[in-house]
Amino acid sequence: MKSAIISIILLTTGLLWGQDGGQLYATYCAACHGEQGQGNPAAGMPPLAGSEWVLGTPERAINIVLHGVNGPIEVAGKAYNLVMPGQGAVLDDAKISGILNYVRTNWGNTEKEKMTADMVKAVRDKTPAGQTMWEPIELLKQFPLPVEKSPLTLTEVLVGYGDDTPTHYTGEEIPRLVDIGFKAPTKKGLHTLIYTGEFEVTEPVDYRFYTSGNFDLNFKLGGKMVFNFPRGRPGANPAERVVKLAPGKHAFELTLKTESRRPRLNLDWKHEKMKEMKSLVLGSQKKSWDTIELKPTSEVLIYRNYFNDNDSPNGIAVGSPKKFHFCFDAVHLAPSMLWKGYFIDAGRHWTQRGIGNINPLAYPYVKLGHVDQWKTADKPIQEKSYGGYSFDEDRLGVTFHYHVGKSEFSDHYRAREDGLHRTLKRLSGVEEITVEVKSDDFPGYRLSKPNGDSFSNNSLTLQKGACVTLIYNLIAQD
Repeated sequence: MKSAIISIILLTTGLLWGQDGGQLYATYCAACHGEQGQGNPAAGMPPLAGSEWVLGTPERAINIVLHGVNGPIEVAGKAYNLVMPGQGAVLDDAKISGILNYVRTNWGNTEKEKMTADMVKAVRDKTPAGQTMWEPIELLKQFPLPVEKSPLTLTEVLVGYGDDTPTHYTGEEIPRLVDIGFKAPTKKGLHTLIYTGEFEVTEPVDYRFYTSGNFDLNFKLGGKMVFNFPRGRPGANPAERVVKLAPGKHAFELTLKTESRRPRLNLDWKHEKMKEMKSLVLGSQKKSWDTIELKPTSEVLIYRNYFNDNDSPNGIAVGSPKKFHFCFDAVHLAPSMLWKGYFIDAGRHWTQRGIGNINPLAYPYVKLGHVDQWKTADKPIQEKSYGGYSFDEDRLGVTFHYHVGKSEFSDHYRAREDGLHRTLKRLSGVEEITVEVKSDDFPGYRLSKPNGDSFSNNSLTLQKGACVTLIYNLIAQD
């Protein structure tokens, strides 16, 4: 009897004080975030165990629970594109504080500051009418995560609109990282941001940089070009480059231009001793896959997938042990890109179910820009069929087989010491066919003949039985 009375008293006390945080979490949160706060990454649900978002200043976590969050977010080193509705209409202040206290003190989380219902009420009372879900970048501006030391120190930001010369902006403090929302565009037209500062290198190892977004971009370190996407070039395309940097401080110069009212930018870095990339852009979702570098060592490698700067989605990248690589367009039946050095990062396709387009791992690369280059009587030939490829006996060269109109061709490629050799043979057909092999609109490479003479024409005329060898080489770029 006494035991039953004690149980009733404890139960009544629990009802008066509000449910235990663990019970509340199990009722309202565990379905998405897991019983042990482990989340469900496969379903896009981030963990709460080890999450920096629930620790530190209470206001950040309270705002997330009250109003929700919508957009790209990084939790415990993994990227998510999150849509979490607010729970403020469902949970009262005591329940929210109980849940958050439980989350912040379990599964390895060791937050010492306790939340109270009054803290939640204070945040709720400050909520403006019509408050919608937070965008992560806006939430972080008000309630930043603990600052991790960055190798980047910015010293100046210049801002310009249209044709105006960018001028020093003094209305706010210079951000600690590149902030594409800093003096964000408020009107249509070209918007220019120029960031200068220092990038400190502490390890005498290779540094890898990655960029993507909708900016035209020029990025230099120590006066040397890392990336250059001038106006008119598709700056949304991702690019990655490995740079050798000596220990010390290197001048950081970044120029961004866009006409978009919704600018996007990734600029990430790591050195070979780091496991994950880190972002140089405030609030940016960093590159979300690990680099899986394909290395042609003893024979050519074929990587067939989607490439941003291929003229069609049907691109076939060919990597050579000579480190001179190219991409063949199996729709337009022509080489579409050339590059040297590193071959392909397969990480995005091999870890994210093939989603997304890529570019070569090395930068800069050269786009050849061939579209409808096969003609007869000055009219484009529409009938083209790709017939596959075959390897040389030693697997150091590859031949593509295809038909243009009623004519059959073999198109052989092999990297040698003096460049990429291409031998184009017409095997059948009677009509006269011309093929464009060089475009003045796409500089950065040159064509020569086997005897060393420059190939000055942009096209070839091929009769039946014709066999022509051309040698591709890249022109040095800054």
